Amino acid sequence: MSIAVDAIKAAVNVKAHAPCPMCGQDGWAGGDRLTEVNAPDEPAIRALPFVCTNCGFVRLHAVQPLETIDD
Repeated sequence: MSIAVDAIKAAVNVKAHAPCPMCGQDGWAGGDRLTEVNAPDEPAIRALPFVCTNCGFVRLHAVQPLETIDD
């Protein structure tokens, strides 16, 4: 994993233990690899996926806004 991805993952993990909006549990898995969300005629969105370990709800954190966070 690149240094940039490590920094982005750390920024996302600040809120990684927030409760799931579907079931209220706070167990999350993932966030360790980038994926792309594609839509016709739109640029791809790079994101880090997280999955609720209780109900399977998937949340995505877009990488582009996180890359601009100043430490």
